[in-house]
Amino acid sequence: MSREVVLTIQPGESADDFISRIADTAPEPSPSVLDRIRTLLAVDGPAIPQQTAPSRAVRAAA
Repeated sequence: MSREVVLTIQPGESADDFISRIADTAPEPSPSVLDRIRTLLAVDGPAIPQQTAPSRAVRAAA
């Protein structure tokens, strides 16, 4: 069964307040929905290495 809901921002309501109001009233997602979201947000490929300090070559060139 499909149900249509119209969400309306109230006059004077900020976008952040609107998002918070909608998120606060949303039902808890089912485990299958959470699994689907995790699948959609999965990152493929190797992890990007994080460099904490410039290499010696970069420092020497500067």
